[in-house]
Amino acid sequence: MPAAASGCQSSSGSPNSTEARWISGLATPGRAIALAPNGSFQDLDLSDPSRPRIVGSYARAGAPASFSGARIVGDRVVLFGEDGVEIVGRQGDGYRRLAGFDRGVVRAVAGLEEVDGRPLLAGTRGLVRLPID
Repeated sequence: MPAAASGCQSSSGSPNSTEARWISGLATPGRAIALAPNGSFQDLDLSDPSRPRIVGSYARAGAPASFSGARIVGDRVVLFGEDGVEIVGRQGDGYRRLAGFDRGVVRAVAGLEEVDGRPLLAGTRGLVRLPID
């Protein structure tokens, strides 16, 4: 994944793109996620927007998957997209995978909102509420 702080540029968002892209609309002010299409990401501190700082990263392992969005929910990051959902939690300077829900469980996910501290997914299966514990 390219260094997130180098120019703060986003890619075209094409599903075949290998570049990271910025995810906006996060619930936590002053933070952003630079998400690669495979689900790897960098967590950025934007408290000084002229000098974004990487405060954590996640290198996704496992079967190839496609993720188009990320949302900070409490102290976790929820990745979502056409291949389902993956929940990762902070561990030291990085993140580790806590849970995953593939297409067989949640189908493709187009959006996510936090409701009462839990992710509410919108996608091809309708609305799905996930436990985050």
